[in-house]
Amino acid sequence: IDLATLTGAAVRAIGTEAAAVMGTAEADTTAQLLAAAHRVHERLVEFPLWDDYADHMKSDIADLSNLGKAEAGHISAAKFLERFIEGTPWLHLDIAGPAFLTAPDSYRGKGGTGTGVRLLYEFLTKQLA
Repeated sequence: IDLATLTGAAVRAIGTEAAAVMGTAEADTTAQLLAAAHRVHERLVEFPLWDDYADHMKSDIADLSNLGKAEAGHISAAKFLERFIEGTPWLHLDIAGPAFLTAPDSYRGKGGTGTGVRLLYEFLTKQLA
């Protein structure tokens, strides 16, 4: 599992209220992560990581472009990361939206929110139980 703020495209898709999740892990693992997010009140929105999105990373002058097309930028960024995991089951959380707030929101104060910390703690402790 990685947490990153690569492009800001997820913010345009779902705002600051949630993080995007996508990856190659089995559906059961993803479901467990989504359940953990629900238990700790951190919103996750699952996006597809279809092979079609690999075309967004093609380049005329390089083996791979690190910048996708204008659309689905957060998915293109995940497809870029996927090239380096080499068959390892993996989940990418794009936390660009909820990671840093310019104004207080609900229980989250202005500034860095620590998004994902409670989620990973909850998920991993359930995995190890």
